[in-house]
Amino acid sequence: MSSHILAVAVLFLIFVVGTVRQVNLGALALVAAFLVGPLVFGVPVDTVFAAFPANLFLLVLGVTLLFAVATVNGTIGWLVDRCTGLIGDRRALLPGVLFVVTAVPVSLGALAPAGVAMLAPIALRLGERYAVPARLVALMVVFGATAGNFSPLNPLGAIVEGTMQRAGLATSPLFLYLAGFAVNVGVGVAAYLLNGGPALIREQRAVASRAPVPAGPPTPDTAGTADAGDAPADPAPARPDDAPAPGSVADRTLTLVLLVAVAVAALGFGVDIGICALIAAVLLTLVTPRSSAGAMKLVGWNIILLICGIVTYLDVLQEAGTLDVFGQLITGIGSVGLAAVLICAVGGLTSAFASSAAVIGATVPLLVPLLAQSGADPVPVVAALAICVTVVDAAPFSSIGALVLSNAADADRPRVNLTLLRWSAAMVVVGPVLTGLVLVLPATGI
Repeated sequence: MSSHILAVAVLFLIFVVGTVRQVNLGALALVAAFLVGPLVFGVPVDTVFAAFPANLFLLVLGVTLLFAVATVNGTIGWLVDRCTGLIGDRRALLPGVLFVVTAVPVSLGALAPAGVAMLAPIALRLGERYAVPARLVALMVVFGATAGNFSPLNPLGAIVEGTMQRAGLATSPLFLYLAGFAVNVGVGVAAYLLNGGPALIREQRAVASRAPVPAGPPTPDTAGTADAGDAPADPAPARPDDAPAPGSVADRTLTLVLLVAVAVAALGFGVDIGICALIAAVLLTLVTPRSSAGAMKLVGWNIILLICGIVTYLDVLQEAGTLDVFGQLITGIGSVGLAAVLICAVGGLTSAFASSAAVIGATVPLLVPLLAQSGADPVPVVAALAICVTVVDAAPFSSIGALVLSNAADADRPRVNLTLLRWSAAMVVVGPVLTGLVLVLPATGI
C-alpha cells in the first residue's frame, strides 16, 4: 500500500511543482513514469514505452496543426468577420456572438486554449469598439471555449471517450458535448445578466427609440456608458510584419471544405479524427505553402507534451494497480453519488490552478472502479466531472483565463482579473452542486 501512496504523492507533486515552477506537467510526468514504474513497481521499461499514447499524440497534433493553418491563412479571421458583421449597431448582441464565435472552432476540434489565443485579442478589441464591458467580453470568450470542449471532434472530448472505452464503460459523445454546452450556455446567460448585459439592452432600446443611426459600431455619442474607460477604437490591429500573408479566397475555400470533410469523415464514417486532420493539414501546407507558412509555430506542443505525459504516467499506475486500489477506497465511502460529487469537487478545485486536460486525465480513471462496481450509468457521471473540471477555467491562473487576461487593456485588467477570480471561485462551488443534482444523483441515487 505504501508504494501506491508514494505513486499518488508523486502525481500530486507533479501538479504542485509544475504549477509553481512553470515546468510542463507532461515532461515531469514522463520522467516520473520512467522512475516510479521500474524502480517502485518493477514495471519493465518497455511497458512504460508502450504506455505512451501514440493515438492521442496524433489526435492533438493533427487537430491543432489543421487549425493553425486555418488561423494563419485567414480562414478563422474570415469566419469571425462574417459573424460579427451580422451585428450592425446591435451591440447588446455582441457578447452572445462572441460566445458562439469562440464555441464554433473549439467544437470543430481546436483546443480551447488555442481557440482563446486566436480569438481573445479580436474579441476584446471588438468590445472596446462597441463599448461593451471588458469583463463581460472576457467571460463570454471563456465560456464559449469551454462550451465546445467536449465535442466529439475535440481532443478533450476524445480523451474522455477513450478513457471510458478502455475501461469498458458505455459512452455517449453527443450527450457529453450537449451537457457541457448547456451548462456553459446557462453560466454565460448568468454572466451576461450580472456584468452589464441589461444596461446594453436598455441603451440599445433607447438609441432605437430615437432617430435612426447608421449601422456599424456605435460612436461615442451613441455608445452609452456601459463600462467606464471603454471607448471606440480603431479596427483590429495590424498584423505583425513577420506574419504570413492572408490566404486567398481559394485558400480559405479549400480550408473550409477540408474542415467539413474532416468532420464528416470522423462523425459520419468513424474515421480517426487525428489522422483525418493531419492529412488535411499536410495537404493544405502542400497546396498553399505561402499562406500556410508559420502554422507549425502555432501547434500546441506544450499541450501535446502535457497530455501524453500525464496519460503515460497514469497508464503506468494502472499497470501497477494503483488506480484500482484508490478506486476501492473511494467506493468505501458507501454512497456512490456522494463519492462521485466529491471527485467532481476535487477535480474542479484542482483544475482552477492546473491544466484541465491534465486534471481530466487524472480524475476520470478514479471514477472507473466506482462506476463499474455500482452499475450506475457512467455517461452522466463522467459528464458531470468533465463539466466541473472545465467550468472553472475562467480562473486567471488557468491557461484560458490567463490568455484572456493578458489580452485585456491595461486600464481594464484589474477589473477583468477580479471578475475572473470571482467567477472561477463561484464555479468551484456551483459546478459540483449543479451537476450533482442534475446529472450525478439521478444516475446513481443518493
